Amino acid sequence: MKIAVIYSHTSSETANLAANYINDLGGFAITMNKDFVSSIQKANLVKGEVPNGRSRFLDLFRIVYRLTPSEIENDETIKGYKEEDIKHLQSEIENYIDIDSILLIDSDEVILRKPVCLNESIYQDHISYVSNLQGNDLSDKDIVFIPNIRDIELDELDFEVLVNLGIKLVFQNNPLEIRNYGQGKFIDHYSNYLNEEEERYLKEVSHWEGLDLIEKRRTPKPMRSEAEFRIYFNCLCRSIEKMSNSKDYFVTIEEKSFQNDEIVEDTMMKTFGTQRLWILGEQETSNQSLALESSEKGVIKIRPFEFTNSSNLSEKDFFLEELEKELRILFSPA
Repeated sequence: MKIAVIYSHTSSETANLAANYINDLGGFAITMNKDFVSSIQKANLVKGEVPNGRSRFLDLFRIVYRLTPSEIENDETIKGYKEEDIKHLQSEIENYIDIDSILLIDSDEVILRKPVCLNESIYQDHISYVSNLQGNDLSDKDIVFIPNIRDIELDELDFEVLVNLGIKLVFQNNPLEIRNYGQGKFIDHYSNYLNEEEERYLKEVSHWEGLDLIEKRRTPKPMRSEAEFRIYFNCLCRSIEKMSNSKDYFVTIEEKSFQNDEIVEDTMMKTFGTQRLWILGEQETSNQSLALESSEKGVIKIRPFEFTNSSNLSEKDFFLEELEKELRILFSPA
């Protein structure tokens, strides 16, 4: 049982009391100041999504939090680094931790809008949030977030423009789901594109096979290379990063597996570079300010214990009894 105890600056003593008590019960508790927490969400599920009739509680909670690297001293370790590279190393980044349950102590407001991926807030100037795209009306931003693919007409987009721009697209949906939304023309375009790419590759291999032995030794055998334009289906975007000396964003995606009948422990993860990225999801268009339901199982809200000169053992015991009761209700068999 791994629990994150999230507190405000006025409830740190209560957080330490609760964490120590959870550890004494055999759990593992970590404390986190809400000022450094960007959001709390489910690791795999969007708000309200129930995977194949199973409980949402089976999916871990993901806490996204901010890290500020310590000051780098001017010593031999950074000798020769450019000033912009040093500044990049000192810039704020985001990280996450997955846990079983959340204990909120006087910090309800920490549950924010679900970010699409790590470091989203850092690259806000390069991001466009789009709810409507038509024809050649494409965003000029490097990264485009489309919360719900049902809100746009993929079939109306100029497919050749997408190819020429070398855009990488990450869909949370699989091709069949996209067809069911009436976007089959777009999927057909992509199938034809892949077939043409495969035919081109096979022709190159066939030509190489026809060379004489000497020419073969001089000429590298054609290899399949990932085109600049590519679509990744049924994946979640986990993070974006950009080095100061690179034009590319480095994007990490993970194959969705939690929604399958069986939970897969080792899912496919992939990192690639791109200058243009689209992320298309299937989130609610209403009340997107919250990543979780207000009654989300696994989130315990408790008022802080008042540490005063008049605090006595019975008040402290009462607080701990209430905490233990909440934990037993949460983890007891249904």
